Amino acid sequence: MNISMKSILLGSAVIGMTVIGIGLPVAHAGDALSEAQSSVPQNQDIWRVSYNAPGGPMEQDLIINHNTSPLSGTFGQSVIKPIIDGDTLSFTMIRKTPMGAMNVEVSAQIDGESMRGTMRMVSGSMAGNAIAFSGTKVTK
Repeated sequence: MNISMKSILLGSAVIGMTVIGIGLPVAHAGDALSEAQSSVPQNQDIWRVSYNAPGGPMEQDLIINHNTSPLSGTFGQSVIKPIIDGDTLSFTMIRKTPMGAMNVEVSAQIDGESMRGTMRMVSGSMAGNAIAFSGTKVTK
């Protein structure tokens, strides 16, 4: 397997951490991601996901690897095991925050090159809160 610095940047996709529901600022690796897109494997999708957290607008990358069974990927710095059923995407992730770990359920409808969905906190101090998001596919 040939691993380059661009592959490492794609795997990271986001430098820093956004806390869902708190809106802590992050440094985004968008420029590095744009440069590295030409080396994205054919079996990988990258989505730019945007949402409004209480601290303001946020953006993270959702990476889905189609070459594993079950599927694998990352959302920001969280490792995920996404499930795609028709045009529905779902996964659960654990977010580490200053207030402790939070389980977050994510569900989205995919429509071609775009998606819309919700992130719902199911544990931790913010359990029950949900945030709507939208995403655009940045790889083809």
